[in-house]
Amino acid sequence: MQLGHWADGYRFRRIREQLQTGDKLHRDEVAAIQADVVHPRSGELAAPAAAFLRRCPLAGAEQLATLLAAWNGSYAIDETAPTFFEAFWTCWRRRVASARFPKHWIEAAAERSGSIARRLLLGELSEWFGDRSVERESEALAWLHKELGDYGDSWRWGAVHTVQFPHPLANENPRIERLLSPGPFPTAGGNGTVRAAGFFTTQPFVMTSGSTYRLVVDMG
Repeated sequence: MQLGHWADGYRFRRIREQLQTGDKLHRDEVAAIQADVVHPRSGELAAPAAAFLRRCPLAGAEQLATLLAAWNGSYAIDETAPTFFEAFWTCWRRRVASARFPKHWIEAAAERSGSIARRLLLGELSEWFGDRSVERESEALAWLHKELGDYGDSWRWGAVHTVQFPHPLANENPRIERLLSPGPFPTAGGNGTVRAAGFFTTQPFVMTSGSTYRLVVDMG
């Protein structure tokens, strides 16, 4: 059983794909690879997710399904498709985990179930649980409407996927928090993109991990 944040392999395949585009990469091309925010998972899973979404009875499902089916996998701040896909992906992984793990383990298991969740969405491992994925589509869409309101600008990835830089002293004095802890700021990328900007299911979309620095050296 493949478990872990990187077990589905999308990130390393994306890096390999870009490294193999030419004989020699120049400095700017290497920097662009480090800043890449396209997630190959979408190319494989967005279409199956859109097909399930079209069976969802909630208002707006067809519009989102069309958006999702045409998505190129970019987690840029102006995109809307990643917001819905990540909401669905979170609900789907919880569904996967809840089929085999006790309640107190579901969140931890869901964070590491990407490889199995992928295979199930593609129609493999049919014995894991019955085909009831449409329930999770409805749950994801209902959650977004509740948290973000009607479909619109508030659903943009940059509106929900933000980063803040908290200062330890800000916790001691909330009145100076805004001075010492800049943000939140919209940020591109996500879990599994080369430009890592991860978040946990317990804090949907808020960036909690990423690169501390990036360095490109031209050795001459």
